[in-house]
Amino acid sequence: MQTELAIIIDPPNQKTTMACSRVDEFIQRGGRGVLIGGSGAIESTIFQDTIAAITEITAQHDSI
Repeated sequence: MQTELAIIIDPPNQKTTMACSRVDEFIQRGGRGVLIGGSGAIESTIFQDTIAAITEITAQHDSI
C-alpha cells in the first residue's frame, strides 16, 4: 500500500506565485492532493486567484 500525500495551501499567507511553485514541485515529487484553506477568513479575490492558478498548474500534470 502506498501512502497518498497532500499539500495544504493557505492563500492569505502565500502569494499565488509561491503557492503554484510549491504545488508544482509537490506534484513532480509524487504528491497527489491539494487542499486550499485558510486560518480564518479569506478574501474572495485571493481565494479565486489561487484556485485559478493552481488549477492551471495541476492541469499540466497527469498524476493529479
